[in-house]
Amino acid sequence: MNERELVQIEKLTTEIAKNLFGEGYKGNRVQDTQVIGTVLREEFKIQKKENKNIDISGVLEKNMDKLVGEAITNKGYLYNTVTKTGLTKLYKDNTSYTTTGLITGGIKLNEKKILSEEFKSSLKNHIEKEVKGELKELVDTKQKESKLEKKSGIKDLKKLASLIDPKFKEYVVDNKQQNPTLNTSIDNGKNKGIGGR
Repeated sequence: MNERELVQIEKLTTEIAKNLFGEGYKGNRVQDTQVIGTVLREEFKIQKKENKNIDISGVLEKNMDKLVGEAITNKGYLYNTVTKTGLTKLYKDNTSYTTTGLITGGIKLNEKKILSEEFKSSLKNHIEKEVKGELKELVDTKQKESKLEKKSGIKDLKKLASLIDPKFKEYVVDNKQQNPTLNTSIDNGKNKGIGGR
């Protein structure tokens, strides 16, 4: 994975952890935050491989809020409840209360569940559901750009050949054999080939 992708995954990790643990994400829940990051990095490596090695950082930037989800506080008469959405909800559904959390509401990840194949499958499905169209769009765009680069490469080679030796009449690429051939005839017809041989 490239640096931009890793930065976006780290941002996604941090935002999910903040929704789950508040400021505890960098304190007593730092290990849980690291587990979230590890699982997300693994999943996005798979996504990248399955989607023709595209750079997924743009998809993450564009869909960050949707993927993270929200932690919505609902004020109650005796106590408040918090509704989670997005990946925050998916992770929240795989937590348990800490020892004091039964009183304070503090939670921790259930690492066994988070590292299970069942959770990873749910994570993959959620991400694909949220960004599937954009991953496909980026793959299609990348393929189109690749085709254009190949086409424009032929023109660039012709220009390069004429810059190396302006006496070259043409640079022809035989697409059937995919072997470049040079017509090196010089205008006066006396010299044939390179070096006048």
